[in-house]
Amino acid sequence: MDATSRVDAGLSHPLARPTLLFGLLMLLVAAHVGSALPPIQGWDFPVWLTVGTIAADFVLVTVRKPGRLARWQVTTMVGFSFAAAMLLVVPGDGGTSYRAIPYALGYLNLSLSLLVLRGHTVVGTLSALTILSGLALWGVRAGLNPTAQAEYLGQPTVTLVGFWMIFLVSRSIANSRVRTVAQQLSAVAETDAARGILADERRALSEIPDRVEPLLRRIASGEPLTEGFRAELIAADEEVRNLLRHDLPDHQGLLGAIANARARGATVRVIGNEDPSAAQLREVLADRLIELLATDGLTSATVRFLPRSRGGAVSLLLEGEDWVRRYEFDSNGELLRVPA
Repeated sequence: MDATSRVDAGLSHPLARPTLLFGLLMLLVAAHVGSALPPIQGWDFPVWLTVGTIAADFVLVTVRKPGRLARWQVTTMVGFSFAAAMLLVVPGDGGTSYRAIPYALGYLNLSLSLLVLRGHTVVGTLSALTILSGLALWGVRAGLNPTAQAEYLGQPTVTLVGFWMIFLVSRSIANSRVRTVAQQLSAVAETDAARGILADERRALSEIPDRVEPLLRRIASGEPLTEGFRAELIAADEEVRNLLRHDLPDHQGLLGAIANARARGATVRVIGNEDPSAAQLREVLADRLIELLATDGLTSATVRFLPRSRGGAVSLLLEGEDWVRRYEFDSNGELLRVPA
């Protein structure tokens, strides 16, 4: 349950796209008023391409689907941004777009840095640094002194670093939220499991009186303790023990076979391993146990469910008047020990 890939710092919000486009419009107006850009009628193709590319980048980076962008969207943003940057920097002919270069490259850096917020940290960082390299190249060709060069490069660099900080903070918040949700789900699961155990215990406690009270009334009435009556008491004692345990299988066929064996006078003991997983009994294994518990001449049987360290196997010891047989099956019902 990892939501890290869905971190986008709000860029998938429905209001993100109109906000960015409105911000771009305001930047263009401010640049026009401040003479950073020539009048619209004087824009040449590189300027038009740059403005269109930035607008398209803002549209692509604000898709409504949370998380990372599709590969074609990232490729489109990077490809058109690099093409616009090259058309601005490479000619260097001092045309109408020349004085707009630092601002245009700064806005391209801004749009590509937004990829960091969508989770494309490597692509976004390398693309933004490439645009910054183009801006530095322009400064060298324009003969700017180091102070002016640092002034032009400072703002785009701060933008990239700021977006990285926002991304890290957003991812940290998302991871904390994931851990919190996981803890809550775990608590819910534990609560449901506890409720299930309590429900089983209540069901078992409700069944115990029906099995014990008739025998207690017979004892209270002074009924003689015959062999048959003693066998009934032993069987009832085993049934009550089984009801109170949760590491024994709740398989109706096997429980019926045990009850039938006890009704024939055999003593049947069922031993668990304090592992609730033993309650999951496969049909093939259950059929083998049911068949063996119906063995003629059976006087005693001990069924032991082994722990997970032994593969969840089952050990079965059968005793008759003059014979003893021991079986061991794996969880799939395959015989592990030759009867001896």
